Amino acid sequence: MKCPKCGFEESDSSKFCTGCGAPLSVVTEAKKETVETAKAEVKSDGAATDRFMPNNGSAVNLSDNKATAAETVTAVAASNASEKKIDKKAAKIAENEAKKQAKADAKQNAKDQKALEKKEKEQNLLDSCPKCYKPVSTGVYFWLMLINAIPLIGLIFSFFASLITPNRNIKRFEKAACMWLLILTLIAGAVILFGIFYFGDDNIFDIMYDLGDALGF
Repeated sequence: MKCPKCGFEESDSSKFCTGCGAPLSVVTEAKKETVETAKAEVKSDGAATDRFMPNNGSAVNLSDNKATAAETVTAVAASNASEKKIDKKAAKIAENEAKKQAKADAKQNAKDQKALEKKEKEQNLLDSCPKCYKPVSTGVYFWLMLINAIPLIGLIFSFFASLITPNRNIKRFEKAACMWLLILTLIAGAVILFGIFYFGDDNIFDIMYDLGDALGF
């Protein structure tokens, strides 16, 4: 080694320089420190190398690791693409269902609107109709026909109803009923007169009594 002061060459075991007498222990300590630092670096490099070494001491094939990583990336990409495809298909199905539902709702709304407009039109027509021409319900016709079916009372009722009823519809109905009752009355009277003329007074009444007994009257 060289003396750091005068540069004289000395042996490694010398403690003082023979040229200038300077102590060489400082150079020895520095050299030891340098050697220790180098050993530590080598040891650190060895530990780093051991990370890539299997238990049997053989080197890992880095190409296999790259291939495995590439396969993993490919699989993940394929999975993502499949999920996107499924999501896209589900969204399309949902969109078609929404369109069908919207079409059905629009059709039903149009039908309801048409029925409502028809009902409003009929109601407006009824409101604009004069009172004497107001439509008559089925229940009113039912009770009118029941009263008209009563003998003699029906004829009298239909006669006066056809004259004094303000509603034109009921008045015309009662006129028709009165006409039919008059026709039936005339037919019944004609039959009775024919019987009296043909069978005589006593015989016709006997026939009528017998007919009444047969019918349960």
